Amino acid sequence: YGAINPGNGVISIEAWVKTGSSLDNQVILSKYSGSDSAYMMTLDPSTNTWSFYTGTQWVRSSGSVLHDGRWHHLIATYDGSFARLYLDGLPKTGAVSASADLTSTNNLQIAGTSSFGNYLNGSIDEVKILNQVLSDSDVAQEYLKSRYFTHTVDVSTMGSSGPWTTVAPSSVSVGGGDADTSARD
Repeated sequence: YGAINPGNGVISIEAWVKTGSSLDNQVILSKYSGSDSAYMMTLDPSTNTWSFYTGTQWVRSSGSVLHDGRWHHLIATYDGSFARLYLDGLPKTGAVSASADLTSTNNLQIAGTSSFGNYLNGSIDEVKILNQVLSDSDVAQEYLKSRYFTHTVDVSTMGSSGPWTTVAPSSVSVGGGDADTSARD
């Protein structure tokens, strides 16, 4: 399972997210099933922040503007002792001392969870789970590298059955290169 089930090791989780309006918490990705330890990334529209659950505790961003109808690049890392959150290539938290239990054998779920819903109201792209910790410069490079190529799936129209059983994209856009006018800004 490698990066998807890193045990108590290290992990970096990355995704591009563009949200719609919602008053509920929204799951970006999760291995959580309601009663076990597992990692999770969520958005909280009421506070305009996002969070990373390490399997034992929450690490939350502060002062983020996520629900503005624009694409945002999110990365959460855990190095065995500290968690860090990044937004659009820049650190949103310092190193937050954290413990973790990343040993869940649950299925990876993107844009919602089968146990309690919380479906993402928006679009998600380029989800990556790595068994390494990205440095500040790695994060900045990932942001710049993937900013000019888009191929998106709008998950807000996939219905209540959840995106893990239904794949019905309502919008797909493809672009690339420095002159791309559909770049994520």
